[in-house]
Amino acid sequence: MPIETVKPKAKVAVITRTKNRPIFLRRAIESVLSQALEDWLHVIVNDGGDPATVDFLVRCEANAYKGRVLVVHHTESQGMQSASNAGIMACDSKYLVIHDDDDSWKPEFLVKTVGALEDMDKSSNVRAVATQSTQVLEEVLLDGNIVDTGHEKYVPFDAATLEAFLKGNLFPPIAFVYRRDIHEEVGLYRQEFDVLGDYDFNLRLARRFNIQVLDEELANYHWRQRSFGNTVTRGRSKHRLM
Repeated sequence: MPIETVKPKAKVAVITRTKNRPIFLRRAIESVLSQALEDWLHVIVNDGGDPATVDFLVRCEANAYKGRVLVVHHTESQGMQSASNAGIMACDSKYLVIHDDDDSWKPEFLVKTVGALEDMDKSSNVRAVATQSTQVLEEVLLDGNIVDTGHEKYVPFDAATLEAFLKGNLFPPIAFVYRRDIHEEVGLYRQEFDVLGDYDFNLRLARRFNIQVLDEELANYHWRQRSFGNTVTRGRSKHRLM
């Protein structure tokens, strides 16, 4: 008989997709480690990048992690959504959140979002929480330093309804926490939507479940126009087509 593998477990699994961007991954690691809520597991999916660099960054924070980290290496890139799914399937948790390697949180993000979901009545149709987020404009200098060039509120919204989503995506993955069991109803992320895969997932989710909105800017959505540009800034035509 095959031996069942026990998956690492926590109240919330934080999934980070990365590939050869150590300058950002280090910041993402610091963002997760700074959280006031401590019952989390950080799942880092190295999607075809240099494994030695990822392992080194994780070892540097071994004392702070206290065993709350899992690294999944892909020898070849499988795409953003497949990387998310690999991280989700590699662990067990009640809640999930995608923390991209170039974004960050305020320290109280998980306390407030997970707390809101924990306070929900069992009969509630609310299965997810979204917060307002800050759009952080930045550039990466030749010496590797990241320079903050400005801040503004990112797409303020009052309600996350299906009607609102039909007009456009309301929030980035970094600002969204949801129950794992949602995937049993709507499926996993779809790799055919490598760009805007989160938007596709949000639309499927909103057809069946409600999303609570926390009117606080608890997440930072980092944007770069030139060096290390985001998928949204590097691939505007692809976004429009999708």
